[in-house]
Amino acid sequence: MRETPLNSMAIIWIAFASIVTDGLFVWPLHIVMAAGQNADITLMLTGLWGIAVALLNPARENQPALWQMIFRGLNILGVLGVVILDAVMVSELSGMLQTFYYFETPRWVLSTPLLVASASAAMRRGNVPWRVVALWVPILAAGAVIILGISFTTVHHLRPLEPNQVVQVIPVIRAAGVEAFIGLSVGVTLRMASSFAAEPPSWAWRLVSIEIPILFFILLYVVAMGSLGPEALIQVRWPLVFVLDHVTLDSTFFLSRIGIMVILTWTIGMGMGFIVHLRLTQWVVSYRWPRTARWTPIPVTGWWWVGSLLITSPHAATQIVLHWIDPVVPLYLGMELLILAASRLFMKQPAPKQRGTSSITEPAGAGSVTQRSTSRSPTPTGSGSGS
Repeated sequence: MRETPLNSMAIIWIAFASIVTDGLFVWPLHIVMAAGQNADITLMLTGLWGIAVALLNPARENQPALWQMIFRGLNILGVLGVVILDAVMVSELSGMLQTFYYFETPRWVLSTPLLVASASAAMRRGNVPWRVVALWVPILAAGAVIILGISFTTVHHLRPLEPNQVVQVIPVIRAAGVEAFIGLSVGVTLRMASSFAAEPPSWAWRLVSIEIPILFFILLYVVAMGSLGPEALIQVRWPLVFVLDHVTLDSTFFLSRIGIMVILTWTIGMGMGFIVHLRLTQWVVSYRWPRTARWTPIPVTGWWWVGSLLITSPHAATQIVLHWIDPVVPLYLGMELLILAASRLFMKQPAPKQRGTSSITEPAGAGSVTQRSTSRSPTPTGSGSGS
C-alpha cells in the first residue's frame, strides 16, 4: 500500500514540531542577553524573515533538473546542520531533566528511552510517523497554551514588555544572529512536508505553518520576560522551565505545582520534533540510497546519544551553540533566502492546467490510495512508501 498524502493541517503541525524543538531550551535567554529590551524588535525581524521563507519556498515538485539539484544540495546542508544541532538539544534535555527532576540519574539513562521511541516511530512504514505527529502535536500545543495561561498569573513586570524608545541597531543584529539556529529547520521542513502533500500547499497555508511557531515563541517570551524581568531572566539557565515549574495552583487541585505537566509536555514535544527531523534525514538519504533510507534513524539517534555524552554539561552545550553553530548558520540562512528568491525570479512557472484534466490518478483496486502522476523526489523505503 502506498503512503496517504498529507493534508495542509498536518503540514502545519509538522512544521510546528520541527521548529519549536530547536528553540525551547535557550529561548529567550540569549536573545535578551544580546538585545536587552530591544528583543521585541529582534522578534519582529525574525518574524518577517520567517514569512519571507514561507512565501518564497517552492510549493510544487516538478522543478527543472538544475533547480532540483540546487534544492537537493540546500536540503542536505540544512539537514546536516539539524542533525548536529539535535545532538546538542538532547544534551540540553537530559541536563534539564537531571537538574530539575532526576538529580541522581545519569544523563544517558534519561535520553535513551526518548531516542529509542523516536527512532522506532520514524522507521514505521507508510505515513504512521506523520499520523503520530499530527495527533500528538496539537494536543501538546493545547496543553502548552493552558500551562502558559496559568503562568500568566506570575506576569508582573510589564515595563520590559513595552517597546523601548531607544533602538540600538547593533544589539538587535547580534541577537538575530544568536537565535539564527532556530531557523535552520524552517525551510527544509516546509520543502519536505510539501513533497508529501496531497496538493502543493498554497501560500496561505505555508504562511500559517510558519506564523504559528512564531506566535508561540512570542507567547513564551512574554511569559518569561514578564515573570522574571530582564535582569533576573539572564541569571537563569532555563528561564521557561524555571517559570513554569514554579507556578503554584490553587490548593483544591490535586497537584500543588504544574511541574509534572510541564515535563511531560516538554519531553513528548521534543520527541515529536525528533521524529520529524529523523524523517528529514530519511528524505535526503533517499536521494542516493532509497532502499536503505528507512534505517537512517538508527545511526542518527546513535550519533545524538554519543554526542550528548561527549557534551559534558548544559553549559558546554550552550557554548557549542553560541560559538560553533551560530557563526555558521546565518551564512546558510542567507544563502537559502537568496536561492529561494532566485528560484522565484528565474525558475519557469508551470503552465496552467486545462479544465477537465487532473494530475491525480486512481490506482485500480478497492481501498487504493491516490497518488500523483507527476514526477517527485524519491522517497525513502518505508518512509515515503510502505510495502
